[in-house]
Amino acid sequence: MQTRRASWLSRPLLVAFGLVLLLALGGFGYGLLATRSVSAAEIIANNRQRTAANADFGLHSYRGTLGMLRAGVLSRQATVTIQGQRSRAEVCELAQSTCTLYIETPDYEWQYDSTAQQARYTVLDSARQTNGIATGMFSGSSLDQVIASASIDAEVELNGTETVAGRPAYVLLIHTEHGMPDTLRVSVDQEYFIALRVVGLDSSGTELSRMEFTELEINPLVDAATFAFVPPAAATVTCQQSLTVYGSQQFEVDGQTVNQETISRPLDPASGQIVADPTIPCPDFGE
Repeated sequence: MQTRRASWLSRPLLVAFGLVLLLALGGFGYGLLATRSVSAAEIIANNRQRTAANADFGLHSYRGTLGMLRAGVLSRQATVTIQGQRSRAEVCELAQSTCTLYIETPDYEWQYDSTAQQARYTVLDSARQTNGIATGMFSGSSLDQVIASASIDAEVELNGTETVAGRPAYVLLIHTEHGMPDTLRVSVDQEYFIALRVVGLDSSGTELSRMEFTELEINPLVDAATFAFVPPAAATVTCQQSLTVYGSQQFEVDGQTVNQETISRPLDPASGQIVADPTIPCPDFGE
């Protein structure tokens, strides 16, 4: 088995935005923030803790619209709904006028390309349902993953406040150590510690890319059907069993113990290549 830190390019829903990783960190209590000024370390810790356990922060669901800009041009847009360990996003490439639907639960994933009429149903490893860190991966948006991935072993500073999607936010500067962008400017909701905006900057401070919520609704009523999907009759459906195994490892960051998700994939001993997920018979998805 090959074990690595969860890459921010590895999950299908978050690949659509080029980001994926989830950490769970026992951070500072929310109540502390109400009585004194907040530090960058506390914001990071609360974001990680909230992402792993939304309900502990009174966040049971949220939905909104995300936009991605490159060179100031809106290139990708998504509508996202997250409730507990389930998420749904419709991601549209505006230049190609194509959209892809992603649904994730602890048991399965759906990916559906409406233009090509191709659907992929993936049954997930059972460890993902029982591992305390693994189940948390569904509780954050793609922007939360930026904090988790970029803030490890990076210099982070608090850089004031601003308003994003109508919500007050702390502004963090995360000075990355592993290539472009040189700095991430991250806006974090002051009440629920959701990452609301992420801007990539080069060494001169020029904006390279931007992802942000343009609309956000906190704790909406979400119908269970939101996370169900029945492929159209004309769609080509592939079903597979995921060989990915989810676990965790611990390491120290600024004197605190961080529990980080790990992702393992089996390797072919002859070629050294990652073994592809095997196809399986598709269940009856109903109508």
